[in-house]
Amino acid sequence: MEDRYRHFSFLSDVEGIKNAIGEMRGMCLPPQPVLNRDAHLSVNNPLPDEEWIIRTIKDKIANHPDNQMEYPFLGEPIFEEPLVGFVRGNDPIFDQFKKVIGPHHFSPWEIMRWQA
Repeated sequence: MEDRYRHFSFLSDVEGIKNAIGEMRGMCLPPQPVLNRDAHLSVNNPLPDEEWIIRTIKDKIANHPDNQMEYPFLGEPIFEEPLVGFVRGNDPIFDQFKKVIGPHHFSPWEIMRWQA
C-alpha cells in the first residue's frame, strides 16, 4: 500500500505543482502597471524628474501608517529613510536578478518593450 502512494504522490500536490509552474512562467503575479502614454510635458504639468521620484519614494516610506512600531516603542519608525538610486535599464545586474529571483522577474528593458 505504501508503494502505491509513491506512484501517485504527484496527485496529492497538484495545486503546489501548478503554483510552481505558474510562478516560473510569471502567471498569478500582480499585473504590471500600464505606462501613461498620454503624458505630455507642459509648464503646468511637467513630467516627473529624478528629484520628484526620490522625494515621492522617501515620503511614502516615512509617512506610511504601517511604518510604526508597536508598544513599547509606539510611534518609532520601522524603516529609516531609504536609499534611492538610478541605473540604466540594460545594466547586467538585472540578468543576475533573473537568475536569483526567477525567470518571471521583468527587467526594465523587458517592461519597456512590453509597454511599447
